[in-house]
Amino acid sequence: MMIEKELTKISKEIFSSMRAGKHYSASDGELYFLIEKYESELSEIFSAVGFELIINTLGFAYLDGHSDNLVNKKTIQKEAAFYFVFVQWLLEDGKNPSQCIKEQHIYSLNTLPHLSTGSNMDIMKAVEITNDTDLNSMLKGLSKRGFINLKSDSFNLLAPSLRYIDLCYKIVSLERGEEE
Repeated sequence: MMIEKELTKISKEIFSSMRAGKHYSASDGELYFLIEKYESELSEIFSAVGFELIINTLGFAYLDGHSDNLVNKKTIQKEAAFYFVFVQWLLEDGKNPSQCIKEQHIYSLNTLPHLSTGSNMDIMKAVEITNDTDLNSMLKGLSKRGFINLKSDSFNLLAPSLRYIDLCYKIVSLERGEEE
């Protein structure tokens, strides 16, 4: 009976935020570990309402709702553009993005490359991010959904960022494959 109460509480607490695109990781503390602990039970509950609970081996959990996702395509495009520019910047600086997550590197909002060079500005403009206000708004969304830990003037990447980083690597390898 105690487990059932705890499970009901957890599923109610996380469902609406996960449906809105929130990704839980160790940085969310006990909730993430309870999601791992009750993975099969939560999977069954969420499956009954059309969602698949994904617990990635890299240390984060999210819901895949296929057709029912509250995160719109425009938001995803903005975030993907952000990560594409950011990952490229890290690589050009000789840094491994995955390692940066593990080591919890902190990035100043004042040094981001997104609105500083012509090519980066073109990428961001294509997704309607043209100034610091737009960029900060998108970063707040990433923070709310568990991808980054945003402070007033800095942020660090969290494990769910690996989803976008992996996408960036796939895009680059596809481009290289087409060039050959």
